[in-house]
Amino acid sequence: MAAGGGGKELVSLPPFVVIGYESMILLGSLANLFGMLALTRLPELKAAAPWDPRFTEDRIGIWVPCAGDAAVKVRELMRGHGAEEVTIHA
Repeated sequence: MAAGGGGKELVSLPPFVVIGYESMILLGSLANLFGMLALTRLPELKAAAPWDPRFTEDRIGIWVPCAGDAAVKVRELMRGHGAEEVTIHA
């Protein structure tokens, strides 16, 4: 670069290099954070399957997302196959 008055350069690059380097580190870490949150689906914005503490002990829960007539058919199907308890969540 051409020197200006007093022997100083008109545009000094070293300060911009430091700021650019630190900005890239900040942007990379923020992209990593947002990517991790997106891949782990956090925060959970829509309702998930209902949870019952019995599922951690000795029970198995099956969640079937359906509505209306399909919910009634699923309930009857589960009861027909010997389900101990069938609950419909609205």
